[in-house]
Amino acid sequence: MSRKAKFSAGTIVGCMLGCATLLAATVETHDGEFWRSMSSGAKKVYVDGYGDGVDVSLAKIEHLTSAAELFQWKDGKKIIRQLEKDLAMPSGEDEQIVAALDKLYSDSQYNELEIAGALALISAQFNADKARGHAEMIQDKRDSTRSSQGVSSRL
Repeated sequence: MSRKAKFSAGTIVGCMLGCATLLAATVETHDGEFWRSMSSGAKKVYVDGYGDGVDVSLAKIEHLTSAAELFQWKDGKKIIRQLEKDLAMPSGEDEQIVAALDKLYSDSQYNELEIAGALALISAQFNADKARGHAEMIQDKRDSTRSSQGVSSRL
């Protein structure tokens, strides 16, 4: 008797039902609703784990960069830069990132935004805030230099 003949109709139907169940299973999206359903401790653990995953992925991308150069992969650098951009993780303490995600997801217009996209958005916002702060610091230095030059010229 061949192996094919050993399968009964019940086995085949059972396998088909199992496959149908797997296909029908819902895939959980990690969006605003998912984020708001977590406790504050779980949010911190999620962000910490996500950051670890990003670090590991970025390390793997370094190997991909070397391979792209070795094999002269057309558009490799462009694709790799996009991957690095897509793996954006805001710089800051986990608590700051959790607070920023809480704030973002408190606005219902961002509810369907996956956490990866939310983190990229927050990362861009953090970078813009940092650049704005740096520009303000430079302006303050210029203003104080002008003020001190004005005082010394009057003496």
